[in-house]
Amino acid sequence: GVRLYTTEFEYNLFTLQFRSKIHEEAFCGYWDEIIKNHFFVSVRLMTWVVVVGFQIAKLVAIIATPVRLVEGQDRNEGQEEKVNEILQSVLLIVGAILAYKLLLLPLRLKAFTAIHAYIATAACALIVVKHLYEYYTGVHGEVSDAILPLFLGAGVRMRFPVIIFVLCVHMLVLITYNTFLLNEEACTVGSGDAEISVCDTHFILRGEYSVIQFGVVLIVASSSYISERFARCNFAWGEKISSARSSDRDILKGMYPEDVVDAVRTSFRNNQGEKLDNSVSSTETIFQDRGIVTVVFIDIYDFGRVVAGLHPSDLVMMLDRVFAHMDKVCQETNDHTKRGTSVSAHTC
Repeated sequence: GVRLYTTEFEYNLFTLQFRSKIHEEAFCGYWDEIIKNHFFVSVRLMTWVVVVGFQIAKLVAIIATPVRLVEGQDRNEGQEEKVNEILQSVLLIVGAILAYKLLLLPLRLKAFTAIHAYIATAACALIVVKHLYEYYTGVHGEVSDAILPLFLGAGVRMRFPVIIFVLCVHMLVLITYNTFLLNEEACTVGSGDAEISVCDTHFILRGEYSVIQFGVVLIVASSSYISERFARCNFAWGEKISSARSSDRDILKGMYPEDVVDAVRTSFRNNQGEKLDNSVSSTETIFQDRGIVTVVFIDIYDFGRVVAGLHPSDLVMMLDRVFAHMDKVCQETNDHTKRGTSVSAHTC
């Protein structure tokens, strides 16, 4: 299927790629910059707020709380356990900061262009490492498995085909894990009175939990699709508006001095509430002392009768010859000119 944003921007409804290679390359450059900035912010927030912030709060609680001894434990053992917890939190903080620096290092390189592949690889690695950690440590997280796609969708921006690939990896790992690695311990969620089992008697994940996991994946995929469609729509209309503004600016610069055109545009932006550069005043730009200025008015004799017998293209050629002579005289006197044409009842 094909969808039109404008007559110039066609895109495929499934892959969301523009049919024009020029437009697709321009959008990818624009979208890659958004993806990189979003990834930077997400990793920083995850590192400093979630990991470092939580560990600092844990450190404060450990230090402020007196050593609590269980039955049969002496004070030295309790103190040693407290020190170990402090060292563990400090190591987690240092490790999180180093991992954060290493993870973002390739994206800081200007020559690095494989942004999509790098972020998709990092996301797939996170999914695999999470399940390996749960398997070898015995800490199982069926709830975190369900919300992991939401975490990826909120923290990472990717092209729609790329996010579909990552979600397929997530579902493949989930199916493998739920089919071969579930046991009684892994099926138990919560503790005490809040303890529930998410599996049946054969240690197979209950249908309602499988539906939740698959439903979250569909929500994230749909959100990614809609997000990129809106981004492409905004890009297409932005390009059209930018092209129209550039064309209008070129027309104005052909009629008026460039500094006058720039001053009018600056004044217009200021009136629209945008920030005005304080170092440049529109009044000073327009009204400048030009010294001695010569203004020449030239009238073509019997212009109406001459025009009546000329084809429009011949009229333009005649005016070009007149202006060429004027330019030649001005160049010989080393003058800078800006000419205009005013023809009564005629448009050239």
